[in-house]
Amino acid sequence: MKPFLSFLRQLKRQSPSRLTQPSLRLSTPSSSLSTNDLACARLSHQIVIAQLVGKSSLGLGFIASIYGVTDHHSWAIRTGLARLLVGMIASFVSLVHSFTRRRLARQSASTPIPGPPKRPPPGPS
Repeated sequence: MKPFLSFLRQLKRQSPSRLTQPSLRLSTPSSSLSTNDLACARLSHQIVIAQLVGKSSLGLGFIASIYGVTDHHSWAIRTGLARLLVGMIASFVSLVHSFTRRRLARQSASTPIPGPPKRPPPGPS
């Protein structure tokens, strides 16, 4: 249970002011990450969550709708249709976030990351 709780804490949504702080743990040193890279990492978590919610809601919506149609339960039909709507909205959110992440990744790849200043090679002056 503890690994699951720590995983949920990592996925917790961060405020935009914390995006500029190097508190996000990634495989590369945080001092070399740009704001676009941090935003891409945050968006990738949101994309995964939105896809999971979308797929599970669509599946449960189809099951509830079929149950409501075959057994003539109006509450099941309404619940199934609401689940289908939530699934479609979550899938759309996932699509929008993936386009945004791709745009941010393209922008960060085109702008060079400033490195340390270049020094002249050692030798006789």
